[in-house]
Amino acid sequence: MASRVGGRLGRVVIYGANSSPYAVKMRALMRYRHIPYIWKRLWIEEEGMKEQTVTPEFMPVVKYDDGQVQQGSTAIAYELERRFASLERSVIPRDQGLAFIVHLLEDFSDEWLMKATYSQRWVADDASRQFSARWAVADALTPASREHVHAQAKIYADKRVAQIPKMGCADGSFFQRVIRNVLVTMERHLNESNRFLLGSRPSLADFALYGQLSQLLIDPKPEAFMREQTPRVYAWVNAFGELSGVDGQWLTFTELESNLPQVLDVMLRKCGVMYLPYLKANAAAAAAGAPVFEIKLPGTVLVQPPLAYQTACWDETRERFRLLDPKSRARVEPLLRRTKVWGHLVDEAPHDDTPLEGFEEVVP
Repeated sequence: MASRVGGRLGRVVIYGANSSPYAVKMRALMRYRHIPYIWKRLWIEEEGMKEQTVTPEFMPVVKYDDGQVQQGSTAIAYELERRFASLERSVIPRDQGLAFIVHLLEDFSDEWLMKATYSQRWVADDASRQFSARWAVADALTPASREHVHAQAKIYADKRVAQIPKMGCADGSFFQRVIRNVLVTMERHLNESNRFLLGSRPSLADFALYGQLSQLLIDPKPEAFMREQTPRVYAWVNAFGELSGVDGQWLTFTELESNLPQVLDVMLRKCGVMYLPYLKANAAAAAAGAPVFEIKLPGTVLVQPPLAYQTACWDETRERFRLLDPKSRARVEPLLRRTKVWGHLVDEAPHDDTPLEGFEEVVP
């Protein structure tokens, strides 16, 4: 049932920043679902909230009308499904198999494409980093003097750059190829008269993708690329923040399986050969207490310390897969085998090391 106060829907307060892909993801989701909310800048309106979060300038925090505070966009999205069930306009399909695909794609955008957008912003030339840092700080601190914004932006940028080794995104050229591959195939998807990833209705996977791509519209070089090479995606991202008047339908799993859109094929294949192997290696390193791990992926060698949150992502994805009923698991198996996702979820050794057919980079 929806949260209600005095017979009316209780408002949700979002503490976030426009420089956070996860905060704008949640704001767009609440607009689409017609959930009453108040947007507050975390750095300004509620300094005390910083004590309850790990990275307040990056991760959104919500406070529900009953006083509960929650962080983490995926957890928030599922909690909103529970609290505001009476509003309908769910972003999670009822079909278990389709819901698992949505979860996998959402997690891929949140955690793997995040590395790409982070590297585009901070593994960049000095001028681009300076612009992005000043924009993020000005958005959070205004009203503030030019001198104060510039000084705080320098501190902010230095902190973000120092996080690059921990984030595992130092190979900027590799992650540039990753994000451009997704952009170009999404451009084709939109040019083929599709509106969202899974039909004419947005799912949680769309909101996660939007969150990451929203940051590319701010950073100078990615923004220029999108204007020139993927103008439909540029327009899609600009419009996505306000979907309160959108209605539509998701594809059925049968429709999805019989005519899989290329953009989903590309994203799932990247899950199978990049993201899930990375999550597995991260979890193994964390379990072994290793200070750092290294994994060879198609096109790069990634080196970083294990991250506890991404160990949790690995565990959650496998648990969601485990909870699929036998019929749903059988339905998703051919698709997940084809994209080399299946073996990571069932601890099945790969049959061979041959590359995926059609996995070449799709970039201009």
